[in-house]
Amino acid sequence: MIEEKLAKAEQGDADAQSKLGWMYLKGQGVPQDYAQAAAWYRKAADQDNADPQYNIGGLYLTGRGVPQQ
Repeated sequence: MIEEKLAKAEQGDADAQSKLGWMYLKGQGVPQDYAQAAAWYRKAADQDNADPQYNIGGLYLTGRGVPQQ
């Protein structure tokens, strides 16, 4: 599953990028890694997707994987 999501995400699929962000945030199928979660959420958010924009905002609010704002 992770390989399929990763391949799609690397090709620019915003849904796959957002899902990878969630997987890294929660440690579902991958080691929990807030910085990776933020990186994938940012890629999806840059494509004007509201959910990853909200999710990366939460990471900035708490300072997980990014500098706290």
